[in-house]
Amino acid sequence: MLADPDAWLGRLGPGGSEHVGRAYAVRVVDKESARAAERHLLASLKKPIDGFVSRHLNRKISLFISRFLVRTGARPNAVTVAIMALGALSGVAAAFGEPWWALVLAGLLFQGQSVLDGCDGEIARLTYRFSYTGQWLDTIGDDLTNYLFCLGLAVGCARVHGWTWLYAVGGFIFVLQWYASGIQYQRILRMGTGDLLAMPNAVTGGPPKGAWGKFTRAVHQITKRDTFVFVTAVIAAAQAPLVSFACIAVGTIVLASGLTLNEIRLRAMERRGLQLPK
Repeated sequence: MLADPDAWLGRLGPGGSEHVGRAYAVRVVDKESARAAERHLLASLKKPIDGFVSRHLNRKISLFISRFLVRTGARPNAVTVAIMALGALSGVAAAFGEPWWALVLAGLLFQGQSVLDGCDGEIARLTYRFSYTGQWLDTIGDDLTNYLFCLGLAVGCARVHGWTWLYAVGGFIFVLQWYASGIQYQRILRMGTGDLLAMPNAVTGGPPKGAWGKFTRAVHQITKRDTFVFVTAVIAAAQAPLVSFACIAVGTIVLASGLTLNEIRLRAMERRGLQLPK
């Protein structure tokens, strides 16, 4: 169960009955206090770094699902693998290109993966089942979903319209995407983590400086995965797969360029013995 009537539940958030410094616990003694503890536990899973779509849509759905999954004893890594398979199917559906419902299904699966992507982490935090393997499974699963969906859009458009050149463009973007991931993977691998959020940011990190700094910070917020997935999924489902592919392709080029610049700066800082940014 999520709330054990005989348990002390720590680090809950506002509303608890007994305080210990900045965190506190709620003693669960009856059904009412168990429900209150459960609400606080679920609320504590929300992240301040959540993007707009995640904060107002994805997280609400994933918490509702995690609330029941955790009762089944589902393990975070097993949930991650299932979510990864769902994401891969979005690329398969997109590759058909027609009839119209194939693109609707592709968009739903792509957005569905983004929503459910929060469940494995939520279950891990609720059950204290964190793992290095889990971090990497989650990271690779997200990337695999993004790249297969993008490739599927290119293949679907090429098949339906006979645009053979789009196969080459789709393949190039697919390779460029893995190049970008390679930069990220080698960096976090050296850091001993599988979490991309731990990667130092020497391009847009720190407080925004000047108009350009504010602009790049705004672009970073807009292109967060939750928002980007939602927008491109809706565009594809609205029967505009080429537009959706173009958005992802442009985003890939910008991301690969930014990551290359970031890695160059980080290596220069390492050579000079400087502390890397967070």
